[in-house]
Amino acid sequence: MNRYFPGGDSNGGKDGVTVTVSPDSGAAWTGIFAFGDITPNGVTGIFSMPDPDQLCVVSRGEGYLVSSSNPNVNSQVLAKPVIDLISVPEAGLIIFADYTTLVAYDANGVKWESGSVAPDGFKILGVEGEILKGQFLSLRTDRYEVFTVSLADGTILSGREFL
Repeated sequence: MNRYFPGGDSNGGKDGVTVTVSPDSGAAWTGIFAFGDITPNGVTGIFSMPDPDQLCVVSRGEGYLVSSSNPNVNSQVLAKPVIDLISVPEAGLIIFADYTTLVAYDANGVKWESGSVAPDGFKILGVEGEILKGQFLSLRTDRYEVFTVSLADGTILSGREFL
């Protein structure tokens, strides 16, 4: 049976990314995840989550979290649109970026939301130890500057000079 997201309805929905899921327990199902309509440059892909029963589908920037064993248990990613993301398995996190903020999920759901890390658009560069690094184009200097964020709680450690 096809399920349309958002919502998980089987009666119809919008075009989007189609994914067939075969969970360890329960029946296989197919999900159609509606394309985001904010930007054509949003992320598209299927990603594992810290909760092994949950999967994430991002469809042109619109992110969906769904239980693989029960597609009726679903929600949307708080970052809209998803323009970048990084999985940090050693910290048990997946971190989503919209144009200005970060949202981290662990196995229990949202772990933290950062404040604004950039005035308008940034790129995640990677993780070093307990620190996420990214870069943004500074409106002050017209150069790329680095920001850092604590993986533990989303505190912005450096790079907020633009505010």
